Amino acid sequence: MLIKKATIDDLEGIKLLADKNRNELGFVLNSALVRSINRGELIIALDETIVGFLEYHHRKDCQTTIYHFVIEENYRLRGISKILLNFLIRECESQGMRYVFLKCPADLNANNIYPKLGFKNVGLEGGKKRKLNLWNLNIYLS
Repeated sequence: MLIKKATIDDLEGIKLLADKNRNELGFVLNSALVRSINRGELIIALDETIVGFLEYHHRKDCQTTIYHFVIEENYRLRGISKILLNFLIRECESQGMRYVFLKCPADLNANNIYPKLGFKNVGLEGGKKRKLNLWNLNIYLS
């Protein structure tokens, strides 16, 4: 398993995985993925093909927001989410970020993994089509 920053050459595989998980992620635009790749804000997990990705953005207020976080169904429960998140946390620490924030549709099983990864549920809000859990992970800078 290789964890690395995505390049434009990875776009097709990322988009395929995103489209396969449209119910969980919603519609993911190619242009948004390209923008994240160009900013260096998209991490992938490779095992011959792309089996997971984490798209995010570092904000000026020291918050990192995760936009999309998905693992190929056949690769779930293997620790890949934790590996991708740890990669992101190391980057957050090096850039002085203070916390990671994400929203997840309340009806998804993915909500079960976030507490195991150290996230705290900080609320629930209405989304366009379904309720969203709000998750926050504090980054402790040394």
